[in-house]
Amino acid sequence: MPDPHTYKNDLQLQSSKLYSHGSGIDITFGDGKNYGGILIRSVVKLYDGSDPKSGFITKQYDGPQKVATELFSSLNTLNEAGVNTIQLLDNKGFNQNHQFYPGRSILKTHRVGLTTKVNDPLDFYLNLDLRYILLLQIFPNFRQTVKGIEVIVKIKLDSKTLTLEKAKNILGYTMKLV
Repeated sequence: MPDPHTYKNDLQLQSSKLYSHGSGIDITFGDGKNYGGILIRSVVKLYDGSDPKSGFITKQYDGPQKVATELFSSLNTLNEAGVNTIQLLDNKGFNQNHQFYPGRSILKTHRVGLTTKVNDPLDFYLNLDLRYILLLQIFPNFRQTVKGIEVIVKIKLDSKTLTLEKAKNILGYTMKLV
């Protein structure tokens, strides 16, 4: 059964495209027969350089609409002679030859903002862990924020899919369990 939460736009049948829709921007991963897209919920702005206090990171943008706004507001104006290129690099292309700090880990959890669909009455797709959060390195001048991270960690601890040690690594502190 296909995931009823996809928009089923023809772009979602293709792979590696940007698909802009009412909820934000997807990176598509369709295979010509099945629709697929990854909603970009958060991005960080990078700069040319690195230091032990902030890595390459200058700012974080959270929320699909804020991500879309940041992505498109960083393009050249339409009357400029330059070409607008969207790549998975910062908007000036400075960091393409630099070594990035690797992420600490990836947290897999449920998607947010979805509602029950008629063609998914048991909420099978609604409740699948199809949201992936890349947990970035912690620096004194930059600490990633993830909305609802304590709730996500608590659910993972309760279901025993996360250890206390891993939870402490994710949060940066030991969570009080009541």
